[in-house]
Amino acid sequence: KAVIRRVKGTPYLMFRLGERRKYHLIDATVRCYCIRHERLPIQQPTTTSAKVQAHGIDRGGKDNNAKSNNQHSQSRVRIETTYFISRQMRLIQPDDQYGSHVWMGLPQIVVHRIDETSPLLPPPIWYDVEGIPNRYTPLSPQQTNDETSTDPLAAAVQNHEADFYSIHDFLNDRDAELVVLVEGT
Repeated sequence: KAVIRRVKGTPYLMFRLGERRKYHLIDATVRCYCIRHERLPIQQPTTTSAKVQAHGIDRGGKDNNAKSNNQHSQSRVRIETTYFISRQMRLIQPDDQYGSHVWMGLPQIVVHRIDETSPLLPPPIWYDVEGIPNRYTPLSPQQTNDETSTDPLAAAVQNHEADFYSIHDFLNDRDAELVVLVEGT
């Protein structure tokens, strides 16, 4: 099992790695890959971004307005899907720059930062399997510490939940799977 945790406003994917064998791997290294589908619009709609801004399509791709779904269905586009694309994930712990070596004598925490280079981060506008546009807006430090609200803690929790569900919906739509390779002698 893995968790996505926010540290100082930045989301991180974390999971624990351990070995239960009697004799541990020597000079073990860890590599992580994200296997997912890529979806690209065949033609860009001319009014999609305006509709996303005007009608506020939420994380589920549903129209937030009480208007009919005619506007919602008009914003669909034809999608081309490429299946099972493999993307390497940069690791912070163990650090890729130093070879990602781990000592398997004790359980280790593997950490991946979900930033612009991460295959887990959705683009600003992404299309689901039905061609419906979805918007992802990463949290800024100002949004994480919203002091203008009457209850800053409640506002921060609400912002973090929306951000988490955006990432969750993106990864579910892409049928993302993580592959972890541990090699050693």
